[in-house]
Amino acid sequence: MTNPHDSVSLAFEMTNIVLPIKQKDVYGGLAEITGLIRKDSDILVIEYQVKDDVLGMFNSGVKVLELPLGHIHSVEVEKKWFVCDFEIYLNRLPSIQKPLVIRENCLSFRINKKDIEKARTIRTSLMIAISEKRLSDMDEDDDSVYDEFKEPYSNSSNTTEKPRNTNESNGLKNILRDS
Repeated sequence: MTNPHDSVSLAFEMTNIVLPIKQKDVYGGLAEITGLIRKDSDILVIEYQVKDDVLGMFNSGVKVLELPLGHIHSVEVEKKWFVCDFEIYLNRLPSIQKPLVIRENCLSFRINKKDIEKARTIRTSLMIAISEKRLSDMDEDDDSVYDEFKEPYSNSSNTTEKPRNTNESNGLKNILRDS
């Protein structure tokens, strides 16, 4: 027998997962970005800082990028031979400060192989939340379209209009001949 609290605790656990990330080759290989990714209710939060790769002495302050789920098209986790990538595909480009690198519409980060299960869990949580948001947006659109079409049909039953293209004596009228 399943406990209804299990799904709530699973959803709660998925939102509390924090994934460490890296982006190398920033500023022509002179710096790298390190940070954390986590999911809050309806946004993806990326906290990052820039560290120089040459001396390792200079760090920027912590910067925060908040991506609404509506701006995310999909999330992929790729496992390669020696590295793993966490890729966020966007359908809108966010206004970000340099140096975070976005190639085309993809925000790509390196993750440690030991964190691949965290990455897959975050990906699953994000894709479920994105799908639910898209479905709710579609339902809202359907409701508004239904309301628009419902009004003309509800009024037509009260009025007695003659159907177009009919002739009282001959039945249907030939549109081409009688025009």
